[in-house]
Amino acid sequence: MSEDTAKSCDRTCPAQISLAQLRPGESGVVCSATLEPAEAELLAAMGLMRETRVTMCRPGEPCIIAVSTGRPGSAVNCSCRLGIARPLAEKIFVSHP
Repeated sequence: MSEDTAKSCDRTCPAQISLAQLRPGESGVVCSATLEPAEAELLAAMGLMRETRVTMCRPGEPCIIAVSTGRPGSAVNCSCRLGIARPLAEKIFVSHP
């Protein structure tokens, strides 16, 4: 998300909502964000970046999300849970069907 943090996603992400708007169990793919460079770097270090699949585990303060990296069938695929402040989650936009 670093250099194009404020840019919108291309046509592969037609409908976007903020990460904070996902309901428990709903998933999306990170498309864009309006983050400060330091915020983007920290989240990237934790695995949260563009094209990462996320699932809302528990909305609120903090938002608990599951982050899945890698592609299906890939040899490298891991998942972890992160707790992020709701105001930060409101700056991250995900695809939503």
